[in-house]
Amino acid sequence: MKKILILGANPETAVLVKMAQKMGIYAIVTDNIPGSYAKKIADKSWDIDGMDVKGIVNEARHEQVDGVMVGTADPLIMPYYKICSQLGLPCYGNEKSVTVLTNKAKFKAECSKFGIAGVPEYTLEQCKNGTVFFPVLVKPSDGRSGKGMTLCYSKDELPDAIEKAKEFSNCKKFLIEHYMQCDDVFMYYTFVNG
Repeated sequence: MKKILILGANPETAVLVKMAQKMGIYAIVTDNIPGSYAKKIADKSWDIDGMDVKGIVNEARHEQVDGVMVGTADPLIMPYYKICSQLGLPCYGNEKSVTVLTNKAKFKAECSKFGIAGVPEYTLEQCKNGTVFFPVLVKPSDGRSGKGMTLCYSKDELPDAIEKAKEFSNCKKFLIEHYMQCDDVFMYYTFVNG
């Protein structure tokens, strides 16, 4: 029986576990929280943090997993790539694509290279010298799930918002963007030849 390791064990990941089992695949789930939701339905679970690449690689070799997937947690995408690389297993990205897709600033820069416009971005200096119309949104460069984001209505609110964004950023960087007042925005990307 084939074995798949799924990084992350939140409720959204349970769908992956169920689909693997439906396909006759032995599903292993790992995260650092004992009794996490997806662990309750998995065939096997480990209490290894998804960021612990070395620990997961060692256990995956011992268990002889045939494949690795990442659930719905963006921070686990880079560890996923590293785990797949060290185990010699297929991965849906390479180091560059994984880096670009998990860092908002790098993603925007990459899109810009190909003429794909994003939300207008401002420098701190632009905000301070009055060339920016408020409100603006300050957020972590590599954040997720809306954490560390602050809507600022004046330049006086920026210092606290920047500190908050940095707290939720692994790289300790932030973005200041035009606040888009609309119902929602959806974008679909197709990558061809890298």
